[in-house]
Amino acid sequence: MNLPEWLKPNVSKLVITKPTWGHENKTYYRIKECGQTIDSTYLNWIFNNIVLRGECVAVQVGGGWNYYGATEFIDEMLKNQLMR
Repeated sequence: MNLPEWLKPNVSKLVITKPTWGHENKTYYRIKECGQTIDSTYLNWIFNNIVLRGECVAVQVGGGWNYYGATEFIDEMLKNQLMR
């Protein structure tokens, strides 16, 4: 998926990467805040264009992490979070 220009880090203050998870190396979107809390406009776009399409997403909101997608993905992310 091509992200819009206004979601680039210098505009949105978000860093969006697509790392892998699980034994099958499935990808997910990791969206991290950089210096400020994510704006609701960006969050709305993420939900409508990534989460609702069935993609797995880890998004930082107010410094805390939220996970969306497959149950196995959420379980793995929460397990990794507890191990830190």
